[in-house]
Amino acid sequence: MRIKFLSLSFCFLIINMNHLIGQNLEKLKQERDSIYQSNIKKSRLYGVYIPVDLQDAIGELKRLSDEESLRKYKNAPEDFVVKKLFFGVGRWMSYNWNFEEGSRMSLYLYNLGLRNPDDMVEFMLRAFHRDLNFEPINESALVAQINEKRAILDEEQKSKQVIIKEESIKKTNE
Repeated sequence: MRIKFLSLSFCFLIINMNHLIGQNLEKLKQERDSIYQSNIKKSRLYGVYIPVDLQDAIGELKRLSDEESLRKYKNAPEDFVVKKLFFGVGRWMSYNWNFEEGSRMSLYLYNLGLRNPDDMVEFMLRAFHRDLNFEPINESALVAQINEKRAILDEEQKSKQVIIKEESIKKTNE
């Protein structure tokens, strides 16, 4: 009975793999791009207001926060707040302001030079902290700092990758 069940499971898997293999990758890319193009034009996604720029986002974060939270955020060191709130407020921003699939806020941050959603979160947390403390945000320097850190992280990850197999192919002139 067990062998029969495994055989049926295997057949089911093989039959369904044709559907996976048969997916048109170009069509999936076009659908994703279509969703992105639609999202970046909307002022609301899933019932949540999407800020249009940094000052609008800071205003929205202030509006959504209570006074005690703002006081604690303001009085803590910037690096501490970014680390502590990355998976709280940071994830809220990333999810609700749709940094992964695109929104007008993610487009604004992309145009500043931020490509990774986690980098967008870090930028927003640091900018918000600086604004609360009446410090200059200095967007371009902050973006450069975050991008430099991302390049180092990417290089570290790349150096840890293991090459499974290397092959050389001779190029023939035709």
